Amino acid sequence: MSATWDLRLGRRTLLWGKRFVPDQLLLVFNDDEMLLDRPRAEALLDEDSDAADFQEVHGRVGRLFSYASTAHAVRSRLDLQGFGQRRVVEHALRYLDSEREEQDRYVPETWEPFAAKFASSDQLLDALLEWERDALRGRRMNAFHSEDGFLEHQWEDLIEAFDDPRFELALKLRRARSATSVVLDMTDLLLGGYLEIDELPHRTARERYSHEVVSSGPVIVVTEGRTDARWLRAALGLAAPELKAAFSFLDFEGTSAPGGVDRVVSLTRGMAAAGVMNRVVAVLDNDAAGRAAEQQLRRSALPRHMTVVRLPDVELARSYPTLGPQGDHSADINGHAVTIEFMFGPAPLTSRSGMLAPVRWGGYNASVQAYQGGIEEKAQVGDRIDRELAAGAIDELDPMVAAGCRLLVAMLVRSAAVASPSMASQHSPLLWGRARELASDALAGPSSASAEH
Repeated sequence: MSATWDLRLGRRTLLWGKRFVPDQLLLVFNDDEMLLDRPRAEALLDEDSDAADFQEVHGRVGRLFSYASTAHAVRSRLDLQGFGQRRVVEHALRYLDSEREEQDRYVPETWEPFAAKFASSDQLLDALLEWERDALRGRRMNAFHSEDGFLEHQWEDLIEAFDDPRFELALKLRRARSATSVVLDMTDLLLGGYLEIDELPHRTARERYSHEVVSSGPVIVVTEGRTDARWLRAALGLAAPELKAAFSFLDFEGTSAPGGVDRVVSLTRGMAAAGVMNRVVAVLDNDAAGRAAEQQLRRSALPRHMTVVRLPDVELARSYPTLGPQGDHSADINGHAVTIEFMFGPAPLTSRSGMLAPVRWGGYNASVQAYQGGIEEKAQVGDRIDRELAAGAIDELDPMVAAGCRLLVAMLVRSAAVASPSMASQHSPLLWGRARELASDALAGPSSASAEH
């Protein structure tokens, strides 16, 4: 008897298998979601234990080795890996449409009434998901000439075509409640000898799956300095904690690496030249220097998985106090002096006297024909932002600070969403013959390497 694993949504089994878990499924779990009951596992694995035969004790031991997450977290990671809800449904419907329109395809006459029953592919997809859910519960007879037989054939056709298990998982999670638990139970595999007790299956899966790193590996974020990296990391932890592990920031603190806008340009170009396969997002300030650097990088013919983005315009900056040779006056500083400090609303920028820290105008940048400005009292503003972002949850933040965190996270996710895996391996019939064109858009990938500002 082979050891088995199963992936559950609440109490409902979504997927199961024997002997090993596909690497692609392990990619949706993180370090802190692995659960191991080491004392009981070691006792059961002890050769001298009376309970060593897992086939005799399974059913009484409960979960010893598993991963536990939520539907929201898993869906978010699937989306970032190219298996978002809208995309998988769109591809499923396109495939079902092509099957319905195919004239020379063999269909038993006894199935024709069942095929005609579904007026659209949307209805057929809903019926397929309901059938598959009941089939896993053992509620279907699966007689070949019955409606069950027709639905079984259609489902197997669809899953064989898109044979990356993340495709099937994304389909099955599309209507799940966000807080519902998603548990991958690997207890049988551990007790059956298919896993070692010290293994970290999700990490080894990432290593084995390195050829898909463009869509599945961490997104490298290149920033102008340590504070930018620190605050972006904090914003992710507050606004999208389920995605925090999906982004990797340069370690300015530990390596004493120099910062600055020029370093963003040189590092991004260097990673492109070195053939780094991870997605890379180069984040620039929304000032004159950032605009000039953006122009340089866009002229560099970066690969499509490397994206350049400037911080967005903010309403607060449309009329902001400035200091210059012509005296004090308010001006629109978007594109001239907006740095990450401006992303969190007026509170961190406001001193005890109730005045906004002004921007002082500096030199003229001829390449973008704009003056460069810099915020005064930068250290004090930074201290206030650090205090604001020290909250334990986003609901505890000032509403404008929380909105800024969400805006920054949306910018990162949108910029990183340039990977479009085909959702099918080289063994899939989708990539051969008449159905090949259905995957052509996924295989071609996005046409632009850079996110529009």
